[in-house]
Parts: sequence; C-alpha cells; structure tokens
Amino acid sequence: MLRSCEWCPAPLTGTVGRPKPRKTGSLLWPLLFGASFALSPIGGPAWGQEAAENNGTTSNLPLLNRLDALEELRQALSLPTSSIQAEAVTLDGRRLFVVTAPQGDPGSLPPVSQRVRSIEQTLHQLASAGFDPEALQVEVTLDGQTNQPVIRVNGRHLLTITSLDAQFQGAQPMDWAEQVAGIVEEALRTSQRERQPPFLRRQAVIALGILAVAGSLSQLCQRERRRLQQKRAALQTEYQAIQAEVQEHLAGEEQSGVDPVLVEQQAGRKRQESYLELQIRLLRLVQISLWVGGVEVSLGLFPQTRPLQRFFLVSLRGPLLRLVGVGLATYGSVWLSGLGRVDLMLG
Repeated sequence: MLRSCEWCPAPLTGTVGRPKPRKTGSLLWPLLFGASFALSPIGGPAWGQEAAENNGTTSNLPLLNRLDALEELRQALSLPTSSIQAEAVTLDGRRLFVVTAPQGDPGSLPPVSQRVRSIEQTLHQLASAGFDPEALQVEVTLDGQTNQPVIRVNGRHLLTITSLDAQFQGAQPMDWAEQVAGIVEEALRTSQRERQPPFLRRQAVIALGILAVAGSLSQLCQRERRRLQQKRAALQTEYQAIQAEVQEHLAGEEQSGVDPVLVEQQAGRKRQESYLELQIRLLRLVQISLWVGGVEVSLGLFPQTRPLQRFFLVSLRGPLLRLVGVGLATYGSVWLSGLGRVDLMLG
C-alpha cells in the first residue's frame, strides 16, 4: 500500500528500507532567501553604496524631511502649496544637498531642475577632469549686487545660495552656504579618490566576489530545482498509477465503489505535487533576485556606475515590490487551488 502524506513529500513506492536522504534543504532555504533579500533592491538601501558613503562623502550630510520642510516654508512665506519645488543635487549617484526654486511655467523644464542640472554638470566636469585634492579650493563669497552667498570651486562658479534655499534648511544664507561648501569639498575629494586605479581595482575584486557568490547560490537553487522536479515527476508517475487503479476499480463489474484508501493516496500525491510546484517556482524567484541584486550592488561600488544603481533603487523598487507581491500571490493561489481540488476528491 502506498503511503500518504498531507503536506510533505513522501517516500516513493519501493523505497521502504532504503536509507533516508540527507536533509540538505533544511538550511538551504533560509540561506537562499536571506542572501537574495540582502542583495535585492527591495531589501533596503544598497549596502555597496552605503559602505562607500561611510568613507566620508555623505556621512555628515543633513537628513532632510523634504515634505515637512517644504510645507513649513510655504506657510512661512504665505505661498500656494505648489509654488515651491525642491530637488537634490547628486554626484556619482550620491545625494549632496537640496536646492529650491519657484515653480515655473507648465510644460517647461522646472527651474529647480535647471539649477540641479547646471550644478551637477559642473561637479561632474570637476570630478572627471582630475585635480590635486590638496590644492582644491571651495570658497564662499558674498555677491555685491544680490547680497547672496556664492560658492566657487577653484575659481569656477558652482551655485548661488538663495534665500529660499536657506529658509528650506531653517538657517541663515551664509551659514547654509558654508555647510554646502564643506559638503561639496568633501564630495569632490572622495570622488577624486574613487577614480584612482587602486580604488577601482579593489572595488572590481569586491564586485567579482559578489557576482561569484550570487552565481554559486544560483547554482544551488538550480540543483535544488532539479531535485524537486525529479521528485515531482516521480509523484506524477505514482499519481497516474493510482489513477489507473481507480479507473480499473470503477470499470470492474464486481466493484460497487472505489476503495477510499486509493482515493486518499491519490489526494496525498496531488497535495505533495502542489507543494513541490510551489517550491520550484519560489526557487526560480530566488534565482532572479540573486542575479538582479548582485548586479545592482556591484553597480554601487563604482562612481561611474553608481547613478545606474540609484536609478534601479528609485525607479524600480516600486514595480519590483508589486511584481514580487503578484508573484507570491499567484503561486499561493495556485497551491491553494490545488489543495482545494484535492479536498473535493476526498469529499
């Protein structure tokens, strides 16, 4: 008689007396899910970028609650809700500081985006051209005509701190200009250091290690998937054999009904098959997460590719979350529908 099991795969026919296989999957699943979540863009901030930022580029930058600050500024100035816009200036994919501007005409590029584009272009040119970090000069001067602080890098105009910028931070214009100057100087020094061959070689080794780990874990997923697929195929064979026996009983003239033991065995095999199918699909999802996460973290290790990492984090996190949610819901519904069919068979 075939052994039935409601939730976990059972030994196949003819395996009684054989040594039980090692439970290699007991630690495999937590390892795979933990690694894929750690590398995944939906698991939190990219640790590759955060580790680099801890070197000093943005570790002391002010953390801004943009919505609250904008609302307070609008109320203080008695301006309409949509009259002021704020946007962050970035260098090598890292947020440096926030600038503000009144809203422009609909359909055109917002003035705040124009400011950000101009500042970022200047910063990128300075970082890419190369300079002596010891000779770097970031100066704050007061414009004689507008009486506003102006920040210059090696004599080149970078930006003018407006009264809106300062009020957004809750500070005086000159005080905020001094802070921005310190942020810019630190960011440029770090950017220059990260473009040196020793740093790039070290990051390349780290990136190769991350991709190697992702590849190894993906291979483990693939091996586990093959093992589960073989077990599923064996269960399908057993199910078909039991189905044939049920049909034989139904066709027999001397039988008034089907043996309930056969029905229970058939239901157990169907239940196990649904469980294995769910595991196989989840492993496929883990494989995708490992590779996407490995590539995304590797992008954050280099100043030239870090903006792409930020694009993935900002632009794709929402769609990825929705995709994972829909996938898990689909897999769960498929499994539960399979269990429902089994219960009908038992009924």
